[in-house]
Amino acid sequence: DGDNRWQQVQDENKRVSDLRNAGNDELERIARFATVMMKRHPHSRVSGGFVLRVAETQLELQNYQEALALAQKAMTLGLTGEKRAEALWVKGSSYHKQMDLKAARSTFLRLIAEFPKGRLTEGARRLLALTAEDEGDLETALEQYLALNYEYDVAYYVDVLLPTERLASFVNARKDHPQHDYLLYALGVRYMRDKRWDDARATLRQVRTETVPPIE
Repeated sequence: DGDNRWQQVQDENKRVSDLRNAGNDELERIARFATVMMKRHPHSRVSGGFVLRVAETQLELQNYQEALALAQKAMTLGLTGEKRAEALWVKGSSYHKQMDLKAARSTFLRLIAEFPKGRLTEGARRLLALTAEDEGDLETALEQYLALNYEYDVAYYVDVLLPTERLASFVNARKDHPQHDYLLYALGVRYMRDKRWDDARATLRQVRTETVPPIE
């Protein structure tokens, strides 16, 4: 009946939760043991890849200070390519979780600059945008959302969030941007809303309507 079915669902949820917790406990024991051993024997020969895996585990377990320290150590051990990108990701994510926004920003910018086509770059751009938002740097956040082709986030920024004068400065500084005509049009609409008719006309005259690409 209904009561039995409800109890079965509750029992299954508890079973899954217990298994997950048991798995996390085991993972934490392993990560703690590896971390303690590396601290106890700092000059022992371990690979950067091994240290990186422990750092990733600590990040998953939300031990952000340990994850950061291990990611930094891994980067001193000659990581290259994808592993270096992963270490930068752990490092930036740990900074972000600890609200060290300046360090998070510089780390994500470094990851994007070094690996512009990497598999972690999209995530780095997302977290960079969130970090910039937390710092009040709406222009950097908008820059990342444009690069990510996040249509709704871009629309919210240019239509609502970014003050008109700051939007104007952003648009004027990016005349070679692929979305420049879209941004000009959005700026013109903002001027119209503000009843700045002369500015609106001057801005909208610059829009090359035949080349306005949609945000995909």
